[in-house]
Amino acid sequence: MPSYQFLVVDDHPLYREAVVNVLIDLYPDEQVAECGQFSEVDQLIEAQQPDLVLLDLNMPGVQGLSGLQHIRSHHPDVAVAIVSAEENKQLVLQALALGAVGYVPKSLPKQALGKAIEKILAGDLYMPAELLRQASLQQNGSHQLHDTLRALTRKQLLVLEQLAQGRSNKQIGDELNLSESTIKTHVSEILRRLGVDNRVQAANQASSIDFSIYL
Repeated sequence: MPSYQFLVVDDHPLYREAVVNVLIDLYPDEQVAECGQFSEVDQLIEAQQPDLVLLDLNMPGVQGLSGLQHIRSHHPDVAVAIVSAEENKQLVLQALALGAVGYVPKSLPKQALGKAIEKILAGDLYMPAELLRQASLQQNGSHQLHDTLRALTRKQLLVLEQLAQGRSNKQIGDELNLSESTIKTHVSEILRRLGVDNRVQAANQASSIDFSIYL
């Protein structure tokens, strides 16, 4: 079994102790350091050379992702996993984008926390199960939208592009040199293909589309 060294950074003594105990149970022969103040982090990393830092987000002297950014900037070779009570999807994605190797909710029971740590040490990126599900649904939705757009005619794509800009049927007709009734027919077909009920929903779906890919 590989040898690991850990550093647990959390200002809540009870939770810090719980994480330390999980690590000791999993890796009884390894070194586990801990600290409750972020000001001690640099010194401990230099002294311990940990393979994994388990970092709480909000501690005295550090807020949000600034602690992660500090460690990644000053100790780029050290892997950092966030362990936090905050489970905001956007925050999780930002942490991963900044180089965190995982985002572990504090709501995880002890056994699940252990499995999350094992997964991270195996080289896998760990995210909460709910976020993984949302990401999968979002990816499936993107594929479906892509297929739908590929099935639209050029005229329909042009109309949808105008819809995304909040223009009326008359404005779209004037822009594309088509009658208002023709635009209405195109809009009806676009709504049907997108599976939406109205032009506002269609505009929302189309707002992030790069139409140059399809036209």
